[in-house]
Amino acid sequence: MTAFTIRPGSKGGLIDFNANLKAFADSVDATVEVAARKIAQALYNGVVQRTPVDTGFARSQWQILLEGDEVAVRPVGDHTAEDLAKLSTFTTVGTGSILIANGAIYIKKLEYEGHSQQAPEGMARVTLAEVQAQMDMIMKAAAQEAAGRRKP
Repeated sequence: MTAFTIRPGSKGGLIDFNANLKAFADSVDATVEVAARKIAQALYNGVVQRTPVDTGFARSQWQILLEGDEVAVRPVGDHTAEDLAKLSTFTTVGTGSILIANGAIYIKKLEYEGHSQQAPEGMARVTLAEVQAQMDMIMKAAAQEAAGRRKP
């Protein structure tokens, strides 16, 4: 986190305050964006890994959507690299939100009605609980990564 400082020779006037405030806002924005990406990645990886596999269709339908994207039905296969690459374009100002969705018609039955012996408790609910339990660790890693990006 950026500390407020007074420049040498300054009396700590409005210009210094504005510069400090901007530096602080930039560090918070960077941390928020990195944290959002890390949380989304953890959620996406968790639901993908927990989705039971029969034909592979339901697992291949998990997708990361940024503002303006729509859920699509995709061919069976591993779309992880393309989905995670999409996260690198996420900004809180430009895209604003991240959605993790699944295009399989029967995903609600798998999640809520116990239609799979492989994942009777669902995928999303279990993953959300796990990621929530790891939140302090995720936020600390995001702050460290954001701070590392700001260093010259």
